[in-house]
Amino acid sequence: AIVCGAWHTPALADLSQITRTEDESLLKGLKKTSAIYTWIPWSYSRISRHTGYTSGVISPYWYEALFEDPDTAVARWMSRTSKILHELGHIVSPAESIDSTRLADQLANIRHKAMPGLPELFDAVTTVQIKGNQEILHQLETKLLEGEKTGWVSDQVPSVPLLRDLENELKRVKLARDWKKQGIIEKHFDLRKPQHLESSRLLHRMNLLGISWGTPRDPEHNPLGTFHEYWDLEWHPEFEIQVIEASMWGNTVEEAALEYIKSHLIQEDSFENLGILLYQALHAHLPVLVKPISDRISELGNLTEDVMALMKVIPPLIWSLRYGDTAQIDTNGILVLINQLFPRLCILLPPHLVNLAEDVAEETFSAQNSLHQAVQLLNETDYEAIWIRTLSQIAETTNASARVKGNSIRLLVIGRQITEADLLRLVQFNLSSLLDPFYPCYFLEGLLHGGGWLIIHKSSLRQIIDAWLLTQDEETFMSYLPILRRAFSTFSLEEKEAIYDLLFSGKFVDEVVKKYDSNRKQKIVEGVRNLLA
Repeated sequence: AIVCGAWHTPALADLSQITRTEDESLLKGLKKTSAIYTWIPWSYSRISRHTGYTSGVISPYWYEALFEDPDTAVARWMSRTSKILHELGHIVSPAESIDSTRLADQLANIRHKAMPGLPELFDAVTTVQIKGNQEILHQLETKLLEGEKTGWVSDQVPSVPLLRDLENELKRVKLARDWKKQGIIEKHFDLRKPQHLESSRLLHRMNLLGISWGTPRDPEHNPLGTFHEYWDLEWHPEFEIQVIEASMWGNTVEEAALEYIKSHLIQEDSFENLGILLYQALHAHLPVLVKPISDRISELGNLTEDVMALMKVIPPLIWSLRYGDTAQIDTNGILVLINQLFPRLCILLPPHLVNLAEDVAEETFSAQNSLHQAVQLLNETDYEAIWIRTLSQIAETTNASARVKGNSIRLLVIGRQITEADLLRLVQFNLSSLLDPFYPCYFLEGLLHGGGWLIIHKSSLRQIIDAWLLTQDEETFMSYLPILRRAFSTFSLEEKEAIYDLLFSGKFVDEVVKKYDSNRKQKIVEGVRNLLA
């Protein structure tokens, strides 16, 4: 028997030209080598042309629908589209699915086709169900073209050593019964229990190999000083193929994870990815990887002046340092790395914020909060002092990003590192800034991030913001309203009610209140109602 793909079939048309003698002469002198072989299950992904298999088909799922019942193929396609869109978080009504089916049929008639093909199907979906949104179409395209079917291989077929080792490991940590189960399985591991600790390490090693059976919840907040992890396990048929592919790196899960990371380390040049990789390696209990990953980060860190890259790599380094201490792993190399990168970041950050583009400012704002949380976890006086000085410098930088500056002042207030007089001075100054018409709004968004406690407990600050709002004419206020609403959207209902009561209960203690007449008070009421709506 001969097993041959269709592409190579012509080579079998005439076998008379190939003789046994020629074959034996080719093999003569070669040493026998023992080998382990196995079969890989087929999958729709593997036979799809867009994955790089040039002999593949454009859409396995569409051809399956045509093969099973051409009359209902279009309806099945549209039904599947609605299901995928729902999984992606987009609501599609049954009426839209029906309209898409009708439009596909009409397009086929206009184009003189016997029935709709893929162009008509995608045109109908794009027009009716996703309203021309190309981003959604990009998310949808691969799932629609491929389908998700995977074949199976008999248990009697020899398996690769890595798969056997994985199955043994799953049995050892008592996760074997969950392997191949459909649906999401929630797991809670107490890392003080040996079996739970080994389960966590196995899942982290699988993730390093790209076999993402387990997904940790909020991985950046996992056991930073705690002993608990929460995982969601969700099995997919392609995991069996991924295990076979990963077997080229080693015969055990531990060995394969080590070799895979070592081979890819030199090609990785993303600070953020390297930081997360180091964190995962520690959780996978692969301490031998700590030095090479740290060296790679140090190598890139000596050359870079990319502030965003530094902001993103330091938090996972601090998480790794904390976890390494908990797991009794030598993390001196990580500490040296933090000593190298953190002071450098604090020097580069304030000038980086000058005249920052809005999209970069938003990314910096998010990274700043993550970095602040990480520094608090580090619990090192020297680092906290350096960080506080950096925040103070940002707060005093005239043309720094408004949102980041407001957030810096907020963080200083949280840490009790700024006097009330300085707080009021900086807020008043930035609300009167003429750098950009929207500068005061973005400043308030940063200052009030995370809740309304600041203006609830600081009456003077509340009155300054009140006074600034009163100076805005209606047109300006309406242009500010979307940003202000976004700033106030983080407030809880209780905080909004407390602010409203404080503003209109007559409990003002500042002389500024005496300047308000009834007409102005009415303007405040209307403005605050719009703001808190």
